[in-house]
Amino acid sequence: MQKESSPRRDATVRIKGMHCATCTDTVRESLLGLKGVEEARVNLATEKATFVYDPSRVSMKDVENAVKEAGYEVAKDEITLTIGGMHCATCAITIQDSLSEVPGVRDARVNFALGKAIVDYDTAVATEAELRKAVEDAGYKVLEVQGVMAEQLARKKELREAYRALMTAALFTIPLAAISMTYDLWPEGLLDMSVRNYILLMLRHLSSSMRASGTTGAPTGPSRTDAPTWTRSW
Repeated sequence: MQKESSPRRDATVRIKGMHCATCTDTVRESLLGLKGVEEARVNLATEKATFVYDPSRVSMKDVENAVKEAGYEVAKDEITLTIGGMHCATCAITIQDSLSEVPGVRDARVNFALGKAIVDYDTAVATEAELRKAVEDAGYKVLEVQGVMAEQLARKKELREAYRALMTAALFTIPLAAISMTYDLWPEGLLDMSVRNYILLMLRHLSSSMRASGTTGAPTGPSRTDAPTWTRSW
């Protein structure tokens, strides 16, 4: 059986403080000295270092420290994004992984409690639009807010929309559970089983659709509110 190769990533960072060819050689040797880094190239004209690395063996923080120890610095750009649609720590990890895969991103930290994503990236390689797209591709959204008051209003609107969708879903979930759990107690012939199953199917579909509309970005899976379907045996 062929051994699975380790995942490799291409990365590009801007280097501050280089002035000559000797500087580029110094930075290149410093990068190649890290276990997990290979094929490093440093361009003095563009002030960029491009390399291939194994994220399981070396991190971008290690790269930054290696450049600093060589007497130079990795240029930093930071942006904070307000994220909507997160419901648990798993959501934060999903967004963080999606942002980390954008070329030019050195570090991404997502705080579920604050609903924030702090991204260190190179503006010469990545753009804010690409970061926003990474969040959206993960199934979440970036809230367009400016200032504390605007963010509070945006959060309240998001909660209202989720609450409205949840209440609407409950309108279908309650009769779904009632019919499923009490059908065996109904008088015989009151409701044909095929009709009953069709009603349950429609209620289940409507309930799931409404919950999904109110939990954008939440991981999908079996719903806890979907009541079991029982069949009558005689």
